[in-house]
Amino acid sequence: FRSYGDVYLGKDSQTGERVAIKRHKMKEQDKWGLLIPSLRECQILQQLDHKNVMKVKDFFMTNFSPYRNDYPELYMVMEYVEYDLFKLLKKK
Repeated sequence: FRSYGDVYLGKDSQTGERVAIKRHKMKEQDKWGLLIPSLRECQILQQLDHKNVMKVKDFFMTNFSPYRNDYPELYMVMEYVEYDLFKLLKKK
């Protein structure tokens, strides 16, 4: 998953905990070339279990249709972390 995209704060409807939802909108050049690798990367990230890696809880796609001109949007639902790693590293 690339380092750009929109991140939203959400709430897990089953547990009530806060989650981060990262949206990655595919561009025209990405539409077919990166779709499968991006999904594969989400699956791998979801299986990781390490204290230094944010846990990916789920992922899903929306707006995917070969009959429309829009592009698929890939979302990753991750554990919510109170801090920004870039800002923490910048302070050091």
